[in-house]
Amino acid sequence: MIDTEILEQINSQMSKEGIPHIRRPFEAIVRLSKQYGIQVKIPSAFSDEIFTWFNRRTKPGSDFIGSLYKSAYYYDSEFWPVKIPIIYGSVALDPMTCITGMPEQIREGFHKTRGSDYLVFWADCMDYAFGFDALARSHDLDMHGLKLIKAADQKLRSSVTLLLEARPNKSAIMRSRMATEIFMKSYIALKIGLSEKEAKDIGHNLKKGLDQFIAASGMTHLKKFEEKLVVFPPMGERYSEQLVSSSALWDGFVVAQSFGVLVTREFTKRRLIEPIIQYLKSKKFI
Repeated sequence: MIDTEILEQINSQMSKEGIPHIRRPFEAIVRLSKQYGIQVKIPSAFSDEIFTWFNRRTKPGSDFIGSLYKSAYYYDSEFWPVKIPIIYGSVALDPMTCITGMPEQIREGFHKTRGSDYLVFWADCMDYAFGFDALARSHDLDMHGLKLIKAADQKLRSSVTLLLEARPNKSAIMRSRMATEIFMKSYIALKIGLSEKEAKDIGHNLKKGLDQFIAASGMTHLKKFEEKLVVFPPMGERYSEQLVSSSALWDGFVVAQSFGVLVTREFTKRRLIEPIIQYLKSKKFI
């Protein structure tokens, strides 16, 4: 059982710091770990006790535990939500529980036929979610680059929202296009700097953006993305009705999220993909 006096002290301090109610139980868990050496797993009976304690002292609804990032995975002609939870401390997380709303009959086939592909996708989602969260709170990197990645993140998340509508909204292809463009520019800005003139020179030309991205990163293997960029309509068609297939929506979204992951992995220590790839190689899946 938690010492309520400790929670009272932590809550009082957070009140003085102006920390919103929705963040307090998570922040309390972090402080318990740092200040008192108490490790808290989520979920657990101990974490439930902490959330209950704060629930009784906060604005109704503030104890809601949302997702740090929500993505979308395309399977069996449908887009399925992939929710990356907010995590503090050491938590055992099953990748298959993150893809939601999938009936068991479909899940069985999915696990057999797309399990390894999904595992890589899930690792990308994890690295992006926690990497972006770290970048969004950073004060040590180029501010222009950080503004750009935050703008790109908005486009990416809005694309997910459109994909997960009952009938996928085809305008998601343009949101993914814009996210891709801005992620490219954010990387260049964070890596070597990007003036307003240089950004305008790239404009909406994704091929030019990719070339500049490769020049800044040295990742020549990314040249392969050039053929994948053709999935995006020209920027001049952004006000036109989009007539694209669901598979094209998926291809465009994967490109956008991939560039987002490239940025977060470059400028943070998020590399969950590495042990995942090692695991898949050991099982000879790749």
